[in-house]
Amino acid sequence: MYYKDIMEICLKENFIDDTTPIKEALSLIQNSSLNAAIVKNNDKKKILGIISKEELINAYGGCISPYEPVYRIINTNYVQVNMDTKVDAFILEKPFVIVTDHHNNITGIVSETILSRKLLKLSLDQIKKTATKKLLHQDEESDLEMPKVNNNYFIDFYNRINKLIYVNRELWDIIEYSSDSIYVTDGNGITVYANDSFERMTGAPVSSVLGLSVFEIESQGIYKPSISAIVLKEKRPVTLIQKGYNGKDLIVTGVPVFDVDGNIYMVICNTKDIDELSILKNYLLDIKSTSVKMSNESNHLSTIIYTSENMINLMTMISKVTHVDSTVLITGESGTGKGLIARYIHDNSKRSGEKLIEINCSAIPEALFESELFGYESGAFTGAKKGGKPGMIEMANKGTLFLDEIGDMPMHMQVKLLKVLQDRQVTRVGAVSPIDIDIRIIAATNKDLKQLVSKELFRADLYYRLNVFPVHLSPLRERKEDIYTLLQHYLTYYNKKHNGNVTLTHQAQEILSNYNWPGNVRELDHFVERLVLIKDGLVDIDDLDMDLDMDYNISPKEETLIVNKLLPLKKAIDETERQLINMATEISQNSYDVAELLEISQASAYRKIKKYKW
Repeated sequence: MYYKDIMEICLKENFIDDTTPIKEALSLIQNSSLNAAIVKNNDKKKILGIISKEELINAYGGCISPYEPVYRIINTNYVQVNMDTKVDAFILEKPFVIVTDHHNNITGIVSETILSRKLLKLSLDQIKKTATKKLLHQDEESDLEMPKVNNNYFIDFYNRINKLIYVNRELWDIIEYSSDSIYVTDGNGITVYANDSFERMTGAPVSSVLGLSVFEIESQGIYKPSISAIVLKEKRPVTLIQKGYNGKDLIVTGVPVFDVDGNIYMVICNTKDIDELSILKNYLLDIKSTSVKMSNESNHLSTIIYTSENMINLMTMISKVTHVDSTVLITGESGTGKGLIARYIHDNSKRSGEKLIEINCSAIPEALFESELFGYESGAFTGAKKGGKPGMIEMANKGTLFLDEIGDMPMHMQVKLLKVLQDRQVTRVGAVSPIDIDIRIIAATNKDLKQLVSKELFRADLYYRLNVFPVHLSPLRERKEDIYTLLQHYLTYYNKKHNGNVTLTHQAQEILSNYNWPGNVRELDHFVERLVLIKDGLVDIDDLDMDLDMDYNISPKEETLIVNKLLPLKKAIDETERQLINMATEISQNSYDVAELLEISQASAYRKIKKYKW
């Protein structure tokens, strides 16, 4: 048997450029007749290697960007033979064979998969031929020439073919963005995969461990001890406490995966942060979470106070969506009243007689997110309540679910929330059957979700699912007519609540009405309550300056700093920086947002926040 008898003929589409992106190369191979492609350099003259569909799929679904060029993953483990060469056992040591004609032009390709198929077919044909001859009492020797092959050859190919699986992208997202660290080695202890949480928990970049053996990683102190090394040695699941590169204590479970011969060909390690587990334990002991509020917690904030044309137009628009079940996405700076708008929509909807369940996505520990949103069955995990517990989504059935700070929801939960929105079903942790739900979704955020989508920090499909009816709340500095009305409202309310009698002079009202209020309505609310508690009677400008760590002499129309006394220049600069950082972080705790507000670099913003706030 010659190579020309078993090769698959190469066509023009079976040759690709070494700069072709992985994603494009996979598409080209899927549309071709072969399971592999020959990689050449730009001028198409020099063969650089071969890339198989299996390697492309693994790269596309793995830690390599699909837009990276194929030269990152090409296979150079091949031989080149003439088409009239006999197939011999030596070739079995190489996974690929490039077949050429007498003029050294490439005519075909033979891979392990192709060769195994051909040999298997020839073997079956031989068996049939022999059986037929025996039935006909023919003792002639077979005229079929078979290459010599190792007995384990087909078993080896059986295992290889079983490894050719297509990665489901949605499942891959769940693995990649899992809150638990997932770390995988091959049967020799070489690191083949680690997800983003591995870097977060151990403090070591994923790129620094890929391709390294667990023994090298352990010697470098990235983690100790190596659970994978113990699993490979003892050939059993192992759970131990491990010290990460950043000093964190981690609980790691390593599980061996065996092939048909009983050999370990993969070790999968799952890691949890012990601090997060402690939080989970305390939470399951019924420590109340401040992140969940029921709609019956009514207070003076249940009334929306406004006089500006901006808010009049906004409330007119909102009134059109209250009586339908469309999903609403409320955006705006912290303290503008996004929660109040959500409550207003619920109270004026056909679901007003049911619950409004509010979840602050930035306040729930990541380890608790799934059980908090979806609930759990009895015995779903260690410490789970007997009888289980319904999740917040389930509790909102027939009512409204308000997802505040949706921009802080972990990626792995975004995938699951999207499925809930699509299927209108929720499955508790540890349960088998889903529960049908009928809820209205209102989401809110002070972040730019479009920007998060572009940075791949928020799923685009979830963003478009939420952004059905967008509502943007302007900050107080853009609707100053509302400040005076809010001042009068809060003075009346807090004077009555605390038995006060505070009134403001015209000058004080003017100063406060022209102040920018970086904390928006929330800051104004707290300021008035503090004023009523501290002061008595008529309050003038001097009283405001004396009691509050804010410079009310700054007018929004004047970008001029007023200094009231001499002091060392460095101290003045530090104090100015401190106040600006405090004001900026009241709007957002994110260093990128602070950098944009103060027009400085993100690195500078991070250092200054660390200096003045931490």
